[in-house]
Amino acid sequence: MRHAFAGPLLFIYELDDGLLADQYVSTVSRWSDDIWELTAETAGRGPSRLYWRFEILPGEWSTDERWLPLLNLAKRLVNSFSTVSMRGRPLKSTSLPATVTALRALMQFMAATGRSKFSQLTSSACDLYLDHAAATRRDEKGFLDASFSIRVDILCRIYEQGPLFRRHPEAVLPEAPFGGRTAYAVVKSLNVSVDPVSYLRCPTTCSLPRPPRRLIGLLTRPTT
Repeated sequence: MRHAFAGPLLFIYELDDGLLADQYVSTVSRWSDDIWELTAETAGRGPSRLYWRFEILPGEWSTDERWLPLLNLAKRLVNSFSTVSMRGRPLKSTSLPATVTALRALMQFMAATGRSKFSQLTSSACDLYLDHAAATRRDEKGFLDASFSIRVDILCRIYEQGPLFRRHPEAVLPEAPFGGRTAYAVVKSLNVSVDPVSYLRCPTTCSLPRPPRRLIGLLTRPTT
């Protein structure tokens, strides 16, 4: 099986913070790099680039020491999406830029509301983010743009990955966002027009799935 991240260690997201910086996430990029360049799985496609340095608050950057723990949590999640997605098939590298863009927007919201861990995103916080995202992603006609469903779905994806992060509970949402509704159902309930193609990225459920058989031992092994 071919994975988006072709580093020497598949489950990089499990490592302790002190071991992350020099890990290769691709043949040319390390974990600590501000830009991850990933080889596309599809022939003829150029590399995908993930930009991790961004203004998280006015005058503050995601790579500042204050925000590094949150940035590493976000990188752990993206690495897991691309290697052991609990939704099924891992995301391809060509899908990751849009995913990281959605994750960056969520991190900016978290910083603005005094949250530094994904575990602080309660159901009510997710609803607040939904209102924020809906208010900022409308076009001149009042319709939500195509990226909105991805911004909603990122919360579902983070929640679904919960079983993989026993060693890093700060990356785990404490409860299902949006009352367990799918991103598709949430967007549809707003009675607005959104690019229907973007719905294809959303699951039919937003509940914790049973881990794949090959991961049962991984998820139940001792952490000491």
